[in-house]
Amino acid sequence: MGERLFGASVRRREDARLVTGRGRYVADVALPGLLHVAVHRSPHAHARVVRIDAEAARRRPGVVRVLVPADVAALGRLPLLVPHSSLIAPACPEILPQEIVSYAGQPVALVVAESAVAAADALDALVVEYEPLPAVVAADDALKSDGPRVHPGGNVAARYTQRVGDPAGALGGAHLVLRERFHLHRGAGMAIETRAIAARWDVDLGQVTVWSTTQAPQILRRLLARSLKLPEHAVRVVTQDIGGGFGPKAIVYAEDILVPYLARALERPVRFVETRREHLLAVTQERDQWHEVELGVARDGRIVALRDSFVHDCGAFVSWGVIVPILTSVTVPGPYRVPNYEVTLTAVYTNRVPVTPVRGAGRPQAVFVMERMLDLAAEGADRLGDGARGRLRLLQGSFDRMPVANESMDVAISSFVIQLVPSRAAGLREIGRVLRPGGRFACITWQAESNPFEPDDAFLTALDELEIDVPPIDHDARPYTSPEAAAAELRRGGFGRVQARIEWLEHRYTPESFLAVLEHWIESDLFEELEPEMRERLHLLTLDKLRRLPADTFVWRRPLISVAGDLR
Repeated sequence: MGERLFGASVRRREDARLVTGRGRYVADVALPGLLHVAVHRSPHAHARVVRIDAEAARRRPGVVRVLVPADVAALGRLPLLVPHSSLIAPACPEILPQEIVSYAGQPVALVVAESAVAAADALDALVVEYEPLPAVVAADDALKSDGPRVHPGGNVAARYTQRVGDPAGALGGAHLVLRERFHLHRGAGMAIETRAIAARWDVDLGQVTVWSTTQAPQILRRLLARSLKLPEHAVRVVTQDIGGGFGPKAIVYAEDILVPYLARALERPVRFVETRREHLLAVTQERDQWHEVELGVARDGRIVALRDSFVHDCGAFVSWGVIVPILTSVTVPGPYRVPNYEVTLTAVYTNRVPVTPVRGAGRPQAVFVMERMLDLAAEGADRLGDGARGRLRLLQGSFDRMPVANESMDVAISSFVIQLVPSRAAGLREIGRVLRPGGRFACITWQAESNPFEPDDAFLTALDELEIDVPPIDHDARPYTSPEAAAAELRRGGFGRVQARIEWLEHRYTPESFLAVLEHWIESDLFEELEPEMRERLHLLTLDKLRRLPADTFVWRRPLISVAGDLR
């Protein structure tokens, strides 16, 4: 790769085609005999479906099919894509709700017609009677013991606590303790192109081809194969140009299953293009959290403890699990050294649009919380007479792991950046000059890539007992295996006064979280090819085995390497 990337203007390759109208989107897919879909969505946040009368809609000109919940009861629910041991009562949506709607905008019935206009007009003739039910409209309401319930299993989806050190004791001895409550409101992706899907069924081959705006074609393919009872090789998912994704298009929605279902049932191509109003109403959202935070600071400005308890609004369902609040919980400390940390998350259901990862997936909330607390701590330090250096001194403890004196560090570069260049040392040198011409030091830290399943004999014994294959380890793909190797590469790049060090980070897992790692990251067919019921039985059986293993089975150590040198 000889092309210069850093400090250069990189020519975009797709612009000419897109700005001259030669882009190809799902709405551009033209198939002979194409049918169009319009969706009736619940106008209520929480209601019982009392009656659906589709006869008048079926008689409208151009209408080919009206699909109601009873027609697709056998399709069941969308699956839980990201399980986690903290989930108390995971709730996933039915493909079409058989009795209860749980948020405004939830799809209830579909009209298929010869044109998009005819399908939309026929919705006016569709009669759906609802019995409104009390709704949970905010996270605070979800925690009220005498309040309404979103689901029969209760409003709490998950509870999870992580702790390092002794936060309570450290806060008790801190020179300055700040307490604050933050509310981070909801937001959504709002792509220029709304969601869309088209499907064509090949009767002779028994195959379906799908054109979709999805960000996750592999997941969509797998779920379509499972829902339509087809082998995966009989499902083809085509993603062409996509007018923005931002996370919500990585989700599988009911329409993504029903459009191919209808194409097969009717033996004609079918397309659904979401309206802008539908996109505003029903696409998944994110961000809504309430944080109660305590930060303890020593007299010299070091952070001594951080404690965060937050409530996360999941919306009505958790098909994507609780990955968003978990990412928040592990991101709050940020780049700072926090020796004593405790975080407790409570994820709750509300009668609102479901929450899934959107543009940062829980991390922006965490960054806001930590940075705002540090701003408040700096203001407090100033009031205590520490002067304008208060904010900077909070950083001091975070850089003392670097192999150079803090005042010598001009440039700090992420490991993710240098992986873009063929020579790490040359790349660091170029980056340093671009960011800090004439600067004296480049400093970088990254993890030496070691498979967490590699050296631990107790862990390998556990895998053998569970009959799980460990994926092969690509030793050549590691950034470095030792601080000496890291330092040698920088010296070859012409750096002076090179220093390097290694620190070992310890990871501890419970049997439950260990099992979640196995199910999702071990390359095995053990869980992927099973029906949901059998998967759950195997999950419980395996967890029982894991709980009988020694506690040190679930401990790994991973190396963190720091290197630095003069920018000559």
